[in-house]
Amino acid sequence: MSLLATPAPTLLLRARLALGRAGWTSLLAGVLFIAGAAAFLIGLPALQARVDARQADLAQVTARVARAGRQPQPAAAPLPPAQRNLQAFYDALGDVRYVDQDVAVILDEADRQGLTIAQADYKLGYEKNGLYHVYTMQMPVTGSYAAIRAFCRQVLLSLPYAALEEVSVKRAAIGDATVEARLRLALYLDGPADYAPGKPVDGGAR
Repeated sequence: MSLLATPAPTLLLRARLALGRAGWTSLLAGVLFIAGAAAFLIGLPALQARVDARQADLAQVTARVARAGRQPQPAAAPLPPAQRNLQAFYDALGDVRYVDQDVAVILDEADRQGLTIAQADYKLGYEKNGLYHVYTMQMPVTGSYAAIRAFCRQVLLSLPYAALEEVSVKRAAIGDATVEARLRLALYLDGPADYAPGKPVDGGAR
């Protein structure tokens, strides 16, 4: 017997029996699944449009950052001449903690040039206004004029922070190859304001 020939009350009864066997919960889940899928498919184009817009924004930001990175950075404004000179002075200072080694360099150079130093006066002072140390050496030096000149030149080359502040030359007799010079050397040094000669040096020899 076909469904078309089945009486309406019988079809209704069969439908109720089928729903009973399948269960209302399964039917409701199916309906909700279909509704959710339909909503997802309907909203998918709008979601894709938002994703595309975010990607476009990100691409623009990345391009701006790349252009900014390629642009040359503005050069720092040059320091005034006086400030540049002052900075160069501080950069050239020696280290007061190694002043004994500096003195050894000076005395070794005197020996190398064949000069005689009878005695030397040493003095370490601190310039509070400039915040640096000055180590002065006053010494009478005996030797040839050429050797004294070579000594002074080599000391200033070996110790860039040294200065020859005074030099006076006296010859005992005309034609005498040996002269006596009185020299005053100054070493301009950086370091702790409370440094005292003989104070232990951190880090060992330089």
